[in-house]
Amino acid sequence: MKDYWYQKDSYEQAIEHLSNGKRPIVCLPTGSGKTRVAQKVAADYVAQGKRVLFTAHRSELVNQSARSMPDIESCTIQSSEDLRGFDLIIVDECHHATAPSYKRLIKNNPKALTLGLTATPTRLDGKSLKVQFDEIIQVAKTSELIEQGYISGIRLFAPEILIQSGAYTRDDLNLANTDRFNDLAVSEYLKIANGKKGVVFCVDRAHAHAVAASYRKSGVRAVSIDGATPTDVRAGIDLRWAAGEIDVICNCELYTEGVDLPDVDFVQILKPTESLVMYFQMIGRGMRQGGEMLLLDHTDNWQTHGLPSHDYVFTLHPEDGKTCASTSKERTQLDRGEDGEVFDTGRPIVDYRLVEIERLQSKKALAQILVNDGILTKTQIAKNVGASVERIKAWFPEYRLKKDLPSYAGARQKALRLVNEGLLNKEQIAKEVGVSHSIIHKWFPEYRSGKKTKLKKLVEDNIYSVKSLALMTGVSAAEVRRQYPDYEDRFYGNTTALIKNYSSNLLPVEEIAKLTGTSKAFVRQTLPGYAKKLNEARLEKASDSLRSLSLEINNLYLQTSAQLDSGIPISQVIKDLGVTERMIASWFPEYRSRSTK
Repeated sequence: MKDYWYQKDSYEQAIEHLSNGKRPIVCLPTGSGKTRVAQKVAADYVAQGKRVLFTAHRSELVNQSARSMPDIESCTIQSSEDLRGFDLIIVDECHHATAPSYKRLIKNNPKALTLGLTATPTRLDGKSLKVQFDEIIQVAKTSELIEQGYISGIRLFAPEILIQSGAYTRDDLNLANTDRFNDLAVSEYLKIANGKKGVVFCVDRAHAHAVAASYRKSGVRAVSIDGATPTDVRAGIDLRWAAGEIDVICNCELYTEGVDLPDVDFVQILKPTESLVMYFQMIGRGMRQGGEMLLLDHTDNWQTHGLPSHDYVFTLHPEDGKTCASTSKERTQLDRGEDGEVFDTGRPIVDYRLVEIERLQSKKALAQILVNDGILTKTQIAKNVGASVERIKAWFPEYRLKKDLPSYAGARQKALRLVNEGLLNKEQIAKEVGVSHSIIHKWFPEYRSGKKTKLKKLVEDNIYSVKSLALMTGVSAAEVRRQYPDYEDRFYGNTTALIKNYSSNLLPVEEIAKLTGTSKAFVRQTLPGYAKKLNEARLEKASDSLRSLSLEINNLYLQTSAQLDSGIPISQVIKDLGVTERMIASWFPEYRSRSTK
């Protein structure tokens, strides 16, 4: 059997570490051939007359090793309790090695060295592997092996996100099992991967059965399988897959680790997960060959964990001393094209704490305007700005309604919308929202607009068709032509130029199509690459906004630090500065135990 360069390097480093009494982990991407490294190491030990044990947490993994390494002993970790006298123990999917059963096996074989195999030596629960292992051997990057054709390249498509990652219970995840969810999953397959063979990851057994039924309803040869499926039935499904009689396998908690399923052209993920290990293992089912794999992720896993081709560097000795850390090269922002395909923008990931601060400050600024008006109750202000009543009370504890003004619930918000539309004068707005003309004048003293005023301004721009003018002002097209008989109607004369003119203002494709009376397809044809340009502009604007906040955020951090160091209670700091308890806990963990009450 031919060994690839990274397998040779991994083998040589593993032998060197074992010879020095170390317990290494061989870390290679899923599908790149970790088992081949284990075969060579095991063969060396057997040639020296030593006993070698291969163990894993699933029988499928053990059976595969027994076929590829017949000269050594193999068993599941569950049946290893009485095994003793081994010189080398090979642990497959060794990120599970923190379990008590693995610890008992190592304790019963005190002279044995340990070799771990995994693509992801990290854990969601934060437990470190440095008790069981000493070093991580990571000789190849995922992007490097994809580029050289040793594992599959990946095209990631992110259709509509139907369920987001988070701390879900089983009942919560059952919400994903709906006809709309399942039918949409099938329709995306038919649109993106029709005719290809692949694996679908579902949230539970019932979901796997339902999704398979949806596939069959659309004429796709699909079956469901899970951990409770009898062994002989699973074996029969594997044979039918190999014979080309099955196109799609919908599974739950079965095909995530170590299953060597050939000819997987696509992977569809309907299961959210906070675990990097789980995400990479699901994707790994389609990375066992060269070429290109299609990945359809209906969750926000891709936003949480990044592209599968990101290069992660794992260590047993992170700076925090607590977890087996996994850090990629500086992650960059991902975004979706209009066809759902995900691309890397090359821009730095936005810190969620900055986004949270920006969001809260924006809400507080709007609430401050309403507080200054003094015409809404705290509950009404909370509803208008999208914040909780408790937060409004914390921000403005002394706020009271102004006695000389009546309470106009929602009137100002409605009036503001009408002012932005610019179609009515002040008297008409006052009548529409049910307040006096003087109140409207008090709220919007500079407002001097109406249909004719807005129409005149747009006509002066000389870039809109008559139809567009009518749509934007509410004036009929006939009235526009009557008032401005010499106005050039660009819609028929130069539609392409008009579309390009609109695009200079970075308007959405849908809006350009509506304003020019054309279709979205025609706009996209006229403006190739425009969707990507829009995404880049939006991300640039977001980056500029966050950069402009940096000084203010730093000042907020310093003010918070100063008040906490002065012994001011956390509740008072929250009230004074508008920060949240979560922000304080993130910035100053040492204050976490202090009561806010």
